[in-house]
Amino acid sequence: MKTWKQNLPVILLIAFELAVGILLFIEPEKFTKAVIIGFGVLLLVIGLVYLIRFFADRKQLGVSLWGTLILSICSLIVGCILAFASEFIMGLFAVLAVLYGIFLVIAGVYKGRTFFELQHLGLPVSVVLLFSAILSIGLGCLLVLHPFESTVTLWRVAGISWMIEAIGDSLALVLSARK
Repeated sequence: MKTWKQNLPVILLIAFELAVGILLFIEPEKFTKAVIIGFGVLLLVIGLVYLIRFFADRKQLGVSLWGTLILSICSLIVGCILAFASEFIMGLFAVLAVLYGIFLVIAGVYKGRTFFELQHLGLPVSVVLLFSAILSIGLGCLLVLHPFESTVTLWRVAGISWMIEAIGDSLALVLSARK
């Protein structure tokens, strides 16, 4: 019993990792949107607290007070964007996927060109470079042609990663508790 009480923070972290992993795997878009909205609401609350603090302490008019006002305004603006424009933010993930896809295609073409130039010059070159070029071009094209599906897949892979991390942490906790 003493071991469980001592390790309660770790157990809660493992439960959190597992829950996030499962939610990212099952409903990646909805969960990500909920996290974005939740973070936006949190920033709105923080912004309001600092705005109230500014007006309550405005008679002191120090430098830190103006920092409080700036922090509250920034928190309110970012909070509004995240809370009320979550679809826009989700769309940014697709834009980032397309940009990364374009980068991968360019990098793949460069790798392929390097492979063939080195081969033409008779210099030693590994087939791994050609394989890397083909893989980069293929993945880049996949990201450019299917950005939304690629983003969902990325979130699912992240979910699997969180679940594996939770399992590893659980095993470490159990093994350390046995000693």
